[in-house]
This record gives sequence, structure tokens and C-alpha cells, in this order.
Amino acid sequence: MQMHYHPSFPSTALIRLIVHVKCNGILCLLQLGFKISACQGGLTIDKNARKVYRDGQAVELNVKEYELLLLLAENPGRTLHKEYLFDRIWGMDSFSENQTLTVHIRMLRNKIEENPRAPRRIQTVWGVGYRYEEI
Repeated sequence: MQMHYHPSFPSTALIRLIVHVKCNGILCLLQLGFKISACQGGLTIDKNARKVYRDGQAVELNVKEYELLLLLAENPGRTLHKEYLFDRIWGMDSFSENQTLTVHIRMLRNKIEENPRAPRRIQTVWGVGYRYEEI
């Protein structure tokens, strides 16, 4: 994972030391509020700005698409059940249909995958859910 450092950081050496510590695939620095971007295979997620870039170009995501991508990316290699994803993004009391998740996954793939018909990042685990793969 390649990291980009904000120029106002007080100690680059300290930051580089801390950057090597990971928490469930997401850097602990994100949780401390430092402005840092995680880059994976041309995809950059800037959690503080709530922006996503693909090969340096901004990707326009709606709120649910962003939350879904972030949840998946925070759990790389882990299969997340459809029910879990739906409950976390739309809420247990949502009136949305389960098909809503499938539609949002398709729209997200169209925006972040090189070939949405053969996705490499967001994998379908048939009958279970979805898994985010770092490329």
C-alpha cells in the first residue's frame, strides 16, 4: 500500500515509522485523524475528504456507494455477508429491498473497476456476499 503524506505533518520520520502499523487493513493514522490516503492498485480513498480517485481522476460516488466501498476496503480479503452489508449501509429498519445492494455493487463496479464485467476488486461470493481484493 502506497501512502501520500500531507506537507503539514510535524515529523515525516515519525509518520513513516507509524505508517507501517496497520489495523485491519486500514492504517491506525486514519483513526487518529491524520490526513492520509490509502492507495491500492490505482484506487485512492481519502477518508477525511470522503473522496475516491482512480488513477488520479476523481470518481463521483453517491453517499451509499462511498460507504459501501469504504466498508469493503476496510475489510480486504474478508467475505462480508449480504445481510451485514445491507444492515450497515441502509440500516435494519430500512424500507429498501435487498436488490438495492446488488444494484449499488454494480454501479460501484462500473465506476472503480477497469472491466466491470470481470471485476478484480469487488468479488462476488455466490450465495454469501462480497469480498474486496487489494490489487
